[in-house]
Amino acid sequence: MSRIAQHVCEETPLVRSSDGLIFDERAETYRLEYDPTVDDTSLAVVAAVAAASRTDPAALEPLHAAIDASALDTLFESAVAEDRREFAVSFTFSAFDVTVESSGTVEVKRRQCT
Repeated sequence: MSRIAQHVCEETPLVRSSDGLIFDERAETYRLEYDPTVDDTSLAVVAAVAAASRTDPAALEPLHAAIDASALDTLFESAVAEDRREFAVSFTFSAFDVTVESSGTVEVKRRQCT
């Protein structure tokens, strides 16, 4: 049985409910798990991309250039409050493909140049 190479590569102080960003070497994907009842989804996305790119969050392009951050927060807040079934939202932000799952997981993967 092979072991998937994963490790915590960056702390994410912006997201109180997270233990840090995890890098999956096999999938070349970064994953941040957070509690959507504690932290805003938009903040979790910014924290994940900033940590993955080793960039100060303030130096990133504004999230609203990629997606309506308020709508993203509202969607995930209402999903938790109403105990909706699982869903995900995917978009591109700051050279990363981002997928946010209603369970409280943000996955980011650097976009491949074609």
